[in-house]
Amino acid sequence: MPVLYILCAAVLLLVIWCHIETRLLKTVVYSFSSPKVPEDMEGKRIVLLSDLHCTMFGKGNKRLLKHIADAKPDMIMIAGDMINGDSKQYGYALELLKKLSGMGTKVYYSFGNHECRLDKAFWGEGEFDRYVRTCEPYCNILNNDHTAVGEKTCVYGLMLDLIQFGMSLKEPLTRPINDYLGAPDPDKFNIMIAHDPGYIRDYLKWGADLVLSGHLHGGIISLPLLGGLISPRFTFFPKPDKGLYIFDKSRAHVISAGIGWHAIPFRFLNRPEVVVTELHKAKDT
Repeated sequence: MPVLYILCAAVLLLVIWCHIETRLLKTVVYSFSSPKVPEDMEGKRIVLLSDLHCTMFGKGNKRLLKHIADAKPDMIMIAGDMINGDSKQYGYALELLKKLSGMGTKVYYSFGNHECRLDKAFWGEGEFDRYVRTCEPYCNILNNDHTAVGEKTCVYGLMLDLIQFGMSLKEPLTRPINDYLGAPDPDKFNIMIAHDPGYIRDYLKWGADLVLSGHLHGGIISLPLLGGLISPRFTFFPKPDKGLYIFDKSRAHVISAGIGWHAIPFRFLNRPEVVVTELHKAKDT
């Protein structure tokens, strides 16, 4: 019987810790060097935010905003799921966007599957467009669109069809990336904000030099040596799950473990994170 009590106590403590960990926000910094990084982007710092899911870190998201401000970003890029698509509450996201806009840093926002679900949820038809209009004063929304940053850099925001998020990654995309974004300029440094990291091969084939993603929440539970445990597609040990991945020594994929949650507040060895990517010009090899 004492063994059972000890086991129950250990499980309870583990559950409590997993709840506490959802509040232990951290900042992760990556450095990416490529010959394609333009001179005017040397040393620039990109803050990546993903999967807020209506989460608050202190009143008015004070702690989250401090992490962002301390990172001294030159650009802020949001890779979707700032809201819960089946919830009435997107005031959290709007309040954060307003405060980010007030920092004087350019904010680029590309939607994830939860934003795409707005018209599908009980809100009804037209809510997606209303959300876009409400956000537009505070950020540059890039849903299958792009914008120039400096003379030789373009930022693209990829918004996949909603059905794509429920399909197996073994199945091909329902449409090629060119159908969403058109063709990139190969002479420019092309940054893609793409919520779902699972189609990275398609993103690279399209011509992305730096891809910024989220969606996986780092696998929710991170196990030593094995990494993230489960993906939103309910597949085990998704790869990649979070971090910086380099391809061909010149292109990169950065995946955030996310900031919040949309069901049970639960993380293990997988703290919520603000991700900073610092760009550097590398010499041609």
